[in-house]
Amino acid sequence: TTKNPCTTIKKLKNDFTFKAKLGVLKNATANNFEKYSVVYNDPTPNVQPGQEDAFDYVDSQGAANTSGAIYTGNADMQGVIHSHYQGLISIFSPGDLQDMYNQMVFPDITDDFFIGVVTAEGTAYILQVLDRQAFINFGNQYLSNDKKTKDFLERKYDKKYNIKTTNSKEINEKNFLTMMNELNMGVSLAGTTYNPTTPTSPSLFNNLPVKTIDDMTQGVKNTNCN
Repeated sequence: TTKNPCTTIKKLKNDFTFKAKLGVLKNATANNFEKYSVVYNDPTPNVQPGQEDAFDYVDSQGAANTSGAIYTGNADMQGVIHSHYQGLISIFSPGDLQDMYNQMVFPDITDDFFIGVVTAEGTAYILQVLDRQAFINFGNQYLSNDKKTKDFLERKYDKKYNIKTTNSKEINEKNFLTMMNELNMGVSLAGTTYNPTTPTSPSLFNNLPVKTIDDMTQGVKNTNCN
């Protein structure tokens, strides 16, 4: 069943501690390793307006000068957020999509599972599955083993859709959205951009609009979740 992407986005962008955690990942982009946080529901959430704290986090980090990290999660996890340091791509990588696929093939994982990334290029994105079966079908074709994922990087990311570390964040964002549509990935992308030198604050992530390709202009359309 296709879901409304704003249901999850409104919950995340109104959660003060979640936005502060994105700020921690922003600071981590200055390192030479990826930092990860597995997101769980907080059994005793703070629901006061402006102080919402609905989640708990379990942190880990990857090896120096190596993309990715090994983390431990269980069936109760709601999502995984991480950083991309300087030199890594300004949006989700094929490895990130493979990791999401590896979670979603397990039926015990929530339909509302999401992944997030904050990059050294001044981008922050949330990717969530709207149509689980469509995403699993996509993953079965492109992400179900490392060879397929490597081919996906070379043939789709690099050659067909021109999603590369050498591109601007704007080009990668638009091309990623085009790929989502053409490959029927069953996902929704939301996020924001900012100057990487801006002082870290939860307010950087107050607005996480859902991003789509406008049918008329073929540009990126931002739809706020209010």
